[in-house]
Amino acid sequence: MGVELGPYAVLSRLGLRDETSTGTGRPPGFRRTLFSAVDTRSGVPVIVKLVPDPPPAALALARQRIDQLRTVRSSHVGAVNEALEIPEGLLIVSSPLPGSDLHSMLFRGHRFSPRTAFLIGAQLASGLGALHDRGVLHLDVKPSNIMAALLTDGVPHTWLIDLVPLHSQPEYTVDYASPTLLRGEPPDEGCDVYALGATMFVLLSGHLPFAPSTPEETIAAHLAGPPDIAPLCEVSLPQDAAELVISLMKAPVHTAWHWAGRLDAAAGALPESESPPRPSSVPSNAPLIAPGATPRRSRQTDTITAPEVVTPGSPGFAPASRCCLRKARRKSHR
Repeated sequence: MGVELGPYAVLSRLGLRDETSTGTGRPPGFRRTLFSAVDTRSGVPVIVKLVPDPPPAALALARQRIDQLRTVRSSHVGAVNEALEIPEGLLIVSSPLPGSDLHSMLFRGHRFSPRTAFLIGAQLASGLGALHDRGVLHLDVKPSNIMAALLTDGVPHTWLIDLVPLHSQPEYTVDYASPTLLRGEPPDEGCDVYALGATMFVLLSGHLPFAPSTPEETIAAHLAGPPDIAPLCEVSLPQDAAELVISLMKAPVHTAWHWAGRLDAAAGALPESESPPRPSSVPSNAPLIAPGATPRRSRQTDTITAPEVVTPGSPGFAPASRCCLRKARRKSHR
């Protein structure tokens, strides 16, 4: 493109995220643009997120979070490299990841078997456990903030992304937000566990846990929750496994590590079956991609391609998943 943002040469624009929706916890009019770029100092490819007119404290908040993330040891947490101010605004730089985000995969018709969905949930819970161990709350766990690349055994390797807050107040998406967040109470680890439950509900059923017509109705439904278990049972999910997903959204009191162990054990009890039938509709996740349109990035993610098959030696893959889950099992029994 012949454009430079600080020390980064832009290769292509990945998309624009317009945060004007009332379905988020962000200030009206908040916008961010994603680019594929290369570091002119090292030649290393990166993903850069440009935030024009950032809030006054955004740089300090971003750098504080990046310092915290550098201490996190998990193969299911995406790397964020740096944050810097340039004349065009605030730039947040992350490492590119293979594959696609889960929301785009769902929209394109990819469906996960119950066993695979539970393995994904266990991976994400272990990533959240590693974040929580370092005092980091994600607070916006949802399919578009999860990257996935298919391994050679057909099970995706997943990464939590969009980990850098730009506001002192929590940033969240109403469709996945816990009652704690929606009531304006101080967030805790249970908020991430709740959002993980809502995400698993979508992966398994193809539908949001609550899908009223307005954000206000969605908030009321979350506050009155938990969701109906019936959509999970309709995809041939055993009753105990369906109840485990709903338990994630019932004011969870256990740590993410506990749930990682529970979800991994539940996955082991499920058959290696084919993906469930495609549901009649796809989950909404504003801004929704129009059918037939070219999907755009929603956040800190790589270019959208067909789900990529990754081997243990591929870039972005760290062979720590099973180790993380063994740690989860130990912690879940404490």
